[in-house]
Amino acid sequence: HLSGDAINLFWEQIDVLVSLADYESYGRVPRESICRATPVLALQSSGILDLVNSDLKDWVEIFDPKKEIMDLVENCKKLVMTVSELPTVDSSRFYSEPIKALVKAWLSSSNSKIS
Repeated sequence: HLSGDAINLFWEQIDVLVSLADYESYGRVPRESICRATPVLALQSSGILDLVNSDLKDWVEIFDPKKEIMDLVENCKKLVMTVSELPTVDSSRFYSEPIKALVKAWLSSSNSKIS
């Protein structure tokens, strides 16, 4: 529980409020955040939608984790495809002689999954 100067100091240190509440009937904390000139990133809920549909809409950004995760998955797939198309690099030139010997021993061991 914070009060007085402590709560003011707390809010001064926040650049963006992230609200992950699945259900927010009124959106008290996001509203307080906006009153303190701190923007809000939130999951979609009825209280948050009230803010988005008001004159405070510029202070609120809706976060859809399903979409964001799917975007992340797609970006990872693209990255994997890009990396797979790059020419291979002789990584042995980045290692000292003792490290080269360890890598060579590891690659020739039966436990190695790299060919």
